[in-house]
This record gives sequence, C-alpha cells and structure tokens, in this order.
Amino acid sequence: LRVRGAAMATTVAQVAHLQHEARELAQDEVYDSAALLGSFLVGLSGSATEALPPVGEGSHLESLIIFADILRAKGETRRAVTYYKKAVSEQRSIATSGRSAVKGGASKGSSSSSGSASSAAGRNGARRFGSPVAAAQSSEPGRDGHASIGEAKDQDTGSRALSNLEAELTFRIARCYAKLKDKQQALKLLESIEPDLRRPTMSLYIAQLYSELGMDRPTVSALRIGIQGSPYALAGVQALLRIGVSPNEVSQAVCSDARAEDIEWLSNFVQAHGACSLSQHKTALDSFLQLNKRVPQQHSVLARIAEQYMELGDENSAAKYFYKARAEDPKALDLMDKLAVLLRDSFNDRPRLNFLARDLMAIDETRPEPWVAAAIFCDYKNDPMVALQFVSKALELDPTHVQAYHLKGALQLAMNQPELSVSAMYKAYSIRRDFHSYQGLVNAYLAIPKVSEALRTAKEALQLMPKDARAVLLVGRVLAQTPGEGRKKASKAFAKALKLDPNCFEAALAFADLYLAQHNSDPNFDLQPAVQVIAQTIAHAGSEALFVKLGDLFTASGDFD
Repeated sequence: LRVRGAAMATTVAQVAHLQHEARELAQDEVYDSAALLGSFLVGLSGSATEALPPVGEGSHLESLIIFADILRAKGETRRAVTYYKKAVSEQRSIATSGRSAVKGGASKGSSSSSGSASSAAGRNGARRFGSPVAAAQSSEPGRDGHASIGEAKDQDTGSRALSNLEAELTFRIARCYAKLKDKQQALKLLESIEPDLRRPTMSLYIAQLYSELGMDRPTVSALRIGIQGSPYALAGVQALLRIGVSPNEVSQAVCSDARAEDIEWLSNFVQAHGACSLSQHKTALDSFLQLNKRVPQQHSVLARIAEQYMELGDENSAAKYFYKARAEDPKALDLMDKLAVLLRDSFNDRPRLNFLARDLMAIDETRPEPWVAAAIFCDYKNDPMVALQFVSKALELDPTHVQAYHLKGALQLAMNQPELSVSAMYKAYSIRRDFHSYQGLVNAYLAIPKVSEALRTAKEALQLMPKDARAVLLVGRVLAQTPGEGRKKASKAFAKALKLDPNCFEAALAFADLYLAQHNSDPNFDLQPAVQVIAQTIAHAGSEALFVKLGDLFTASGDFD
C-alpha cells in the first residue's frame, strides 16, 4: 500500500509539474513547444485518471483545458474546440459521478512538490492557460479566486463550481467559433449559458456579437448587464453611449459599482463620450479637457480633444492636440486616420500626409487606420482606384470602421457611382449616426437623385443636432433642390446656419450660389443680399473661397470696380 501510495503521489506530482511547465511555455509564447508538451501531458494524465484528483491542479481535466488554451493561442482553433469539448465531457462525467472532492489532498501535495515559485506561476497563468475555475469563483463571496473545485466544503458548492466551469468552457468554445467566423454558432452557445452563470465579460462579449449581427435591442440589454458588473469595461461604456443610452443612465450604472476615488474621472469619461455620441461637440470638448486635467497626457483623451476641435472647425487646435497625442504615444493608432483627413482637407500638406501614412503602416498593418490614411493619400494624388483598394483592406480588417465607410462612399460618389455610395454611407450611418454619416448619405441621395430621401435624412440629422450649423446647412442644401418654395426655405436655412455659427463659410457660399442661380434665371434679381452675407462672413472666416465667391457676385452684377 505504501508503494502504491508513493506511486500515486509521484504521478500527481509529475502531472502537476508538467502542467506548470506547459503554462510557463505558453505564457512566454513558445507555443510549438507548449503544444507538443501539452499533447504528452494529455496522454499521460488520461492514462492515469484513477490515480489523479478529478479536478484542479494535477487532474486530467486541467490537462485538457491547458492543452485547449495553448492550441487556441497557437491559432489551431478547430483543434482547440475538440479539446475544449473533451474537457466539457470530462467535467460532466465528474459532476454526474459526484467525484468533485480531491482525493487525499493530492492536488495540494503536487503543488508543493513543484516548489512555491512553480505554484505561483501556475496560478498567475491559470486565467489564460488552464482552468477558468478561479475566474468563475472569484465573484463568489469569501473566495480568494485561487481555490480549486476540489476544495469545496459541501456538495452544493462543488456542484455550483462545476457549473461555473462548464459555463467558462462554453465561453471559450464560443470565442473559438467567433474566430472561425461562425458567429451564429458562437451566439447560440453563449445564449445556452444560464444568465446567473454569466460573468460580466461574457455579457459584454455577447453584446459584441449581437452588435456585429445587427441586433440592436439585445445588444443594449447585454451591454447594460455587462457594465453593471464590470464598470471599468470602458469600451463597453462607449458602445452603450453610441447606441443611444443616455449618459446619465450610463453614469449611474458605472459609478454605482466603481471605487469612490475613481468616480470623478469615470463620470467625466461617460459625460465626454456621451456628448460626443450626441454630436454635442462643445460639451464633449469641455468634458475631455476636464478629463485631461484629471488623467493627464493620455493618448486616447488627447486624440479625442483633437477630434472635437476638428468637428468645431478649429483646425489649428485639432492639429496641435493630434500631434500632442502622437508625441505622448507614437505607436498608438486610434483616430490617427482623422489626422490624415485634417492634413488633406485643412492643411493641404502632402509631405506630412505621406509621412503619416507610411509611419502608421510601419506600426501595424493589421489595423484599419493605416490603410485609411494610405487611401486618403492616394485620393490626394488623384489615384481613386488604389485608394478604394486600400479602403477595402481597412474594412476587411475591421468591418465596423466608420471612417473607412465615409471614405469609401466619398470615393464612389466622385467616381459617379452614387448607388454604391449610398450603400457605404448607410453602413456608416447604421454604425454611428454622426454628422459625416448624414452628410455622406445626403450627398449620395442628391446625386442619384433621390431628393425626398435626402430631405428625410437631412431633417433627421437636424433633429439630432438642432444647434449644429452644419445640420441646418445640410437641410438648406436639399431644400435648394426642391421645387416650389424650396429656394426660399433654403435661403432661410442658410441664414439660420450663419446665425448659429458666423464662421460657417459653407453656408455663406451656399447662400451666394442660390442667389447666383436665381440671377442667371432673372438678370434683374438683386445680388446685394448675397454680397452682404459674404462680406460679413469674411470678417469671421478668412477662407479664400469667400473672396472668390465675392468676385463672382461682383462680376455677375457688373460691378468691376
């Protein structure tokens, strides 16, 4: 019996040691060796299941999970699914047979036999490579997050832990299916997990799948659940705000579970992104500037400040903060394609645009921003076909990248393909209802022409942004192409846009074009109101286009002095 007991202990210690070594290799991303060792580990533990604890360190179940995790990290996703399913089958067998108690404390013995450093390293790697039990139990009161199922003091607790384990394994299988582009199967598996067994991160992942499948209502529900349990999941917070949930509601959900010392900056974060999603750019700017004081010199905040300045028409401040963001974190790519737009449209700076596109591409070719920046540079060089290819690459990498859809729609419109432009702009609109999505959709509708659809879209933009001069201008541009009282209403809309923002020189130009068109139909039509509007706007916005338009007005009226 002593010999048999020694043999059992040695087997458990051996398996636990190999599990630790496999985790270490995987943590260091030596996946080929980790996978090869993992295959031996599964074979060894599988041939000695009776001598091993049923769960936890040293168990065959743990070996299966470690091996599946390694395969998933290595990119052998389909093979990983096979071993995750074997782990689920093993877990169910344990639950059915009631073998959830550790035999003779062997698991603890195996841990000590591997040395304290080995045990600590194994636990640190367990969240990614190995049993997800710690993650499942960490939310239970009184648990330290490291206990194994086998340490359960009663059958009910052990059964609950096994159920948590199956939920975690199902989550990992679902993520594999999502990686294999089978989102429906991934969603089916996730929905099969009992709601009370879902961790907040599971709900957030379900929300992501719902969103990608265009299921808005369940997306909101899943995001709410996820944020309530995980208030620091900031990307989930942003997604909830983009969908249209009020900032106050989101702030309440986030701050109710956050630590007291974090409430101030989290509240700033929610209010800033909430205002941004509602196209309230002045409010968003103020909130981001406040957030920058609270959490200074963060690339994500500096880039957002630049974006708000860009939306408000302050190009110099936008460029200043974009380059501050780049100086703070030169390898970060978020919103850097908007800097490319700024360099093209506002500064006409080919050298810096070329450098930016090349630099972003050198940082990471797997992100959409470098490809959008490269497409913008190609468009600047009048090479729209190559630009369209680069945009397509960006959307292949990220089918939800709004800036890429904006550029794609604009390129297609310039290539006299308005129907295709509508499709691209509508996709952008369905992801994020900002001014540029509305503007692109209106321009495409007018080019077809589908004036009624353009007017409906422009009015929806105005409803979302009633105090945004650009939205008023958009309605005016559509009204100018409608029969009857359209031109008269358009003239009032352009005047209202200028009242909201005296720097909105586009409204002044549109006002002047309207008068010039009427003057061409009736040479006696008075152009003086248009001359006054252009002159007043020049005092606020010194655009060269305004001086050119003023010259056109004088020429049309015969005033050559």
